[in-house]
Amino acid sequence: MVARNRSSIFTVFLVLAACSLAACSALMELSKQEPDFQVLPKRTPTLNNCIGVDHRDSILGPTKKFNENFLEFLQLAQKKYRLNIQEKFFLLGLAMLNARPDKVTPFSDLYLTHNLGTGNKYTLFTIKKTEPPPRLQKEKATEHLKKEKPSKPGPPSPESYLFGLENLLKANKASRSALELVSIFEALYPFPVRIGPRLAEFLKNNESELKSNSVFGQSFFKGDQLATVNEGLPKLPFKKIIQNYHRHKSHFASDIIQENFLFSSQPKKHEANEKIQIHCNFDLGLYQNGIYVISSRAREAPVFGIRSQGHWILAMASFRTEFPTPFEDTFLLAGQNQARPLSICMIKNESSGLDLTLFSSEGRDPGQHLNNLIEMGIFRSKSVIELTEYLNFPRHLFLINPPRMLYEGHRSEQDSLDNIQAMQFPLYNVEGLGQVTAMIGQKGSETGLISDSRSLTQVSCRE
Repeated sequence: MVARNRSSIFTVFLVLAACSLAACSALMELSKQEPDFQVLPKRTPTLNNCIGVDHRDSILGPTKKFNENFLEFLQLAQKKYRLNIQEKFFLLGLAMLNARPDKVTPFSDLYLTHNLGTGNKYTLFTIKKTEPPPRLQKEKATEHLKKEKPSKPGPPSPESYLFGLENLLKANKASRSALELVSIFEALYPFPVRIGPRLAEFLKNNESELKSNSVFGQSFFKGDQLATVNEGLPKLPFKKIIQNYHRHKSHFASDIIQENFLFSSQPKKHEANEKIQIHCNFDLGLYQNGIYVISSRAREAPVFGIRSQGHWILAMASFRTEFPTPFEDTFLLAGQNQARPLSICMIKNESSGLDLTLFSSEGRDPGQHLNNLIEMGIFRSKSVIELTEYLNFPRHLFLINPPRMLYEGHRSEQDSLDNIQAMQFPLYNVEGLGQVTAMIGQKGSETGLISDSRSLTQVSCRE
């Protein structure tokens, strides 16, 4: 019954939103076009979460195997060292450099949220728009540039990702330095690094550019064959990377910005007695007024995090470059980060005790998905089951020029699908829209990490 009522509310929400996107008369003209709405088979979404107070460590990472290996490493490390959550997260951040070098680089923007006992905090570590050129590998990745005389490396580029990881250690008075933690990682992490689905997709899409560079060729190819899912990667020289970062840090530290500002918002529709606090790193008012922040291309950012002994840290690394170039003789990517901002909301419902952090990390308009979840009432979730129901509900995405809607029809009930098609709005069925990750805190025992059923990102727990 709850799902059916929510489905009806959702249909009304779509009608109102569609009419705010463009004049209804214009929509009727567009409806004369034949939308490509192929019905996809219905599937039951799977749960992917770690909930409860008894889990000592929960990890959010790119694959199940990555998580299992990292949890086993933490168990080995805990036998010799008493690591706090900031130190565990720093080590997780190092491992992500090796697992997702296409998106997690020293130059990535680092979106960082956490609750270490003093409330929810948010910081974005990014760089000024006038940053100096990055330190590039002398050998370029195209034949015509190879023939040119190599230029001298420019000034060091701000390594915002490493700066953010280390800043979390220092700001919370961790007992070990970055180099001490690197030594622990290199001594005790015995597992091979495997290529996951997302990295394999990047390698396939950039095969010719990567093959023309000797550093990438040695790392990403087995002979003439491109490496693929589950094949191994070399381990990065973490000690050298951190030492070089420290050597250059004084030259770029002033170019790194730490943004803490969040927009304060209210849901468009809520009861007078509901005390809802919503803080996002984007302006929800734009969406409430029918203004959509749509990128020309889809974005994807790895989300990773840890929950340990009642505290948690959740992060997202964002990086995009037009031209893959190796960084300091490694297969990490150098270059100016051209990624557009991604979306985070922190929601508190004082009436129910709900404390919810949401990351939207994929798509052409990640903020639109969070706005839609809020307008549907995700802040009223009273349990993990209800929250997961909201996350699994069929999503839509409005696009403009021309106005049209993408919709996950295979997740919809037939009567809802019929009502939406009756809107006479250009409608296109898609397999999946966006990826939303949640950290839920609730009065009682229901706290923990939840990964979107659409996502390849996995949550793993150690009992």
